[in-house]
Amino acid sequence: MDFKKLGDAFKEGADKLQKKGSEVLAKIDLPGFQEIGQKAVNDTVNEFNESVPLFPEAGYRLSEFEVELSLPPNAKAHFELIEDVSPEKKAAIMEKAKALGRLSELLFSALFKANDLQNTIKVGNLKLREIEVEIGLIPAVIVKFQPSFKAESPVPPPVALPAA
Repeated sequence: MDFKKLGDAFKEGADKLQKKGSEVLAKIDLPGFQEIGQKAVNDTVNEFNESVPLFPEAGYRLSEFEVELSLPPNAKAHFELIEDVSPEKKAAIMEKAKALGRLSELLFSALFKANDLQNTIKVGNLKLREIEVEIGLIPAVIVKFQPSFKAESPVPPPVALPAA
C-alpha cells in the first residue's frame, strides 16, 4: 500500500471538506457561528492531517474520516488494526503525537487504549474489527468486534441460547 498516495488523497479530501464546510457555514445566519465553527473545523482537520503519516507506524489503517458541520463541530475517524506494535514503539509514537498537538495525543492514546482493551477482554469468538474515535465536545471511542471464523469453516458457529 502506498501511504504517500493515501496521505495525498486524504489531504485532497480534507481540503474539499474544508471548502464545502466554508460554503455551508456561510449560509448559516447565527452571530459568530461561522468564524468559530470554521476555525474549529479547520484546526481539527489540519492537526488530523499532520497525524495521518503516523497511523501506519502505529499499526492502524485509516478507513474513513467524517466531519459533522454542527454546533459544536464533530469529527469521526475509523481505524482498522493492521498490526500490534511494541510498547517502545507506542511510546515513540506518543512523543511524536504530543509534538503535533493535543488532538493527536488524545487520538493515539485512544487507539492504543482501545487495542489494549481488546487484548484483555474476550467475547466469545469476536475479534477487533474497527475502532471509531469521535472528536468533539464529548470525545468517544467505540470499539467494534466481529465474529472470527476458521478458514475451513465459512459457516458461523451456532448461537447457544439459554435454556427456558
